[in-house]
Amino acid sequence: MENNPDLQTGDVAIDATSSSSYENHDDWSVDENAPSSAVSTNEFAAIRDNEVNAGTDLNLTAEAIGNSTTANAGSTNGPAMAVAENTTAAGLIEAPINSGTSLSLISKEESALSAEALTTNGEAHAVSLNGSDAPVGAVVNSDLTSGSSLNALAGTENISAALARSINGIANASATSFGTYGVGNSNLIAGTSLNGQVSVRDSLSSTAQSVSSGAYEAGVEEKSSSEKNNSDENSNSDYGYASEGSESNDNEGNGITAIASTLRGELSGIQAETIRAGTDLGLDVTAGANSTTPGAANRAASNAIAVSGDADALTDVERNTGISATSITTGGNGLINASVANEFQAWAETVSGNANAAMQTENTLGINISQVGIHQNGNLSGAVRNRYLVESSDQAPIPVAQAFTISGDASATSSNGRLSGVDVGSAQIGLSGTVQGSARNAQSSVAQTTSGSAAALALVEEMQGVRAGSEEESSDNDKAPLFFGENGDVAAGAEAIGGA
Repeated sequence: MENNPDLQTGDVAIDATSSSSYENHDDWSVDENAPSSAVSTNEFAAIRDNEVNAGTDLNLTAEAIGNSTTANAGSTNGPAMAVAENTTAAGLIEAPINSGTSLSLISKEESALSAEALTTNGEAHAVSLNGSDAPVGAVVNSDLTSGSSLNALAGTENISAALARSINGIANASATSFGTYGVGNSNLIAGTSLNGQVSVRDSLSSTAQSVSSGAYEAGVEEKSSSEKNNSDENSNSDYGYASEGSESNDNEGNGITAIASTLRGELSGIQAETIRAGTDLGLDVTAGANSTTPGAANRAASNAIAVSGDADALTDVERNTGISATSITTGGNGLINASVANEFQAWAETVSGNANAAMQTENTLGINISQVGIHQNGNLSGAVRNRYLVESSDQAPIPVAQAFTISGDASATSSNGRLSGVDVGSAQIGLSGTVQGSARNAQSSVAQTTSGSAAALALVEEMQGVRAGSEEESSDNDKAPLFFGENGDVAAGAEAIGGA
């Protein structure tokens, strides 16, 4: 597509499919003593760095689906390193869409990312990086504006995995997502009605397996998403590891053997400054949750397994929301629905050594809006579910943080930030309305050892079904944080299950 296309009216369909892979194992036998490395980098978008303008109606389809990025490295008597990276993955990115009358948009992004490093004698490092240059999503940094109606269907689905396996050497697996959005950093403006359906599905996992560290010693220098995006250096540490030194070596004589780290940046169904409709507004957002698939959830898991040596597993999740906006206003009726579901796990297991498992999250919010203004009737419904229990009631619960060892210390920690179904600074509804919010968190931490100390902690900072009038948000001084011109109903629920 040409830069800055101007259309009088039109139907536009764009599809971007990309596949990148690199393998270096040569049937595991060509040069069994040589180091092995595989680096696969991919970028794809249906529309990027293009503004699309239409004088009247515009129907636009932008799909970047069926994309895969894989890196496989294998050796026998040498180190193996595999790095799989998506720098950019989006349907629309840096592509504002403007229509003089109606705008109908379908935008999708889907990808699979895999890094696998296998060796017998040597270090194994596997790293997967998704969105290292820009957040991943269906609509990213692209305002949508229409003179009359705006209808948007946006969906993103990503699977990222890192597997590192060795027999006699460090196994280090790191999986990182730097940010995932259905609609991210994009305003939605409609002259009349606005309807949006948005879904986000994300699965992120790291697995490290080794018998012993052998003659190898290694440590991990994890980088946050902000540090990675601000870094211009092209070094091994950019891929989430360092090959010298050890920062976790409490068990003398064994050293660190298996390290698994899963880091997820911000995830949101819709993240915007302004959403505005001249008449009616309808938003339906699912981030992980899916009414047609029971038990569906966004997943982040890390698993570190060793026999002789320390095993460390870390799952670190930043803020995640269904809808996050500064201002949402509509001149007519307003229906805003958002649900978030997550499943987290950190598992560390060894026989002789220390086992450390840690899971930590920032805030999980269904609806997070500073100011809501609905001129007529309105309904806000938000739900969050952080689940760590199996669906069947006759099965035992699965702890979110698990650390097991026989000879050594065991530490399991799981901590959550604030969970809120509905979190608003102020919500002003001109006529009748309802506000429904629910938050459910089920988690537990288990630490077990035969010879050594064991410590387990399970923590939730704060939970609310509905939270209104937060101190950082402003609202009209003469009105309550929740204001209904006529009838109003508020329903809130919060449930916490688990322990340590």
